[in-house]
Amino acid sequence: MHGCSSAQPSSFGDKAEGSVTIDVVRFGSLDGSCSVRYKALNASAHAGVTYEASEGELVFEPGDITKTVDIALLTGSGWSATLEFAVDLLDEQNCELGNLGHCRNKVIDGGTSPSSRFCEQLARGEANQVGEWALFWEYFKWNFQKGGVKGRTIIALLMDQLANVYLYATVLCNCYLVNVICHDTGDR
Repeated sequence: MHGCSSAQPSSFGDKAEGSVTIDVVRFGSLDGSCSVRYKALNASAHAGVTYEASEGELVFEPGDITKTVDIALLTGSGWSATLEFAVDLLDEQNCELGNLGHCRNKVIDGGTSPSSRFCEQLARGEANQVGEWALFWEYFKWNFQKGGVKGRTIIALLMDQLANVYLYATVLCNCYLVNVICHDTGDR
């Protein structure tokens, strides 16, 4: 019996390194050839943004034990927290898929948050030289660059203003009561 499986349930890759490597191992008899297809699937990381879309076929010739899949990581998407995508093994030929036919891949961004604008100052140990408003502006821009964060930021800003709307409405009502309803014109 031949079998193929991911060598590990999860792997890690740093954006700065440029790729993540997944080992696929063959187990059982090494006689004959077998093959398995692989495909990268989106999770919190998305193809074309965090990693390069990838799919293909691994062919194990007689005696082959290990094959590797290298998936390129893209660096131009700005800073983000650790993101994840999967690599699934499928369509096995002349073998059975092992327990680890799915590998989770975490993409670590070792850059600075919210942008790399102050990297040189931080590297020199001058964190106290970074202006508070400049850092706030970078954070504000980052919030509006991220798709899922942008909408939630707008909702949070609008919901936060409800207290101000309530206060304004209360002041208007009080002014109306005092100036119109309770106003004594002396015409009795």
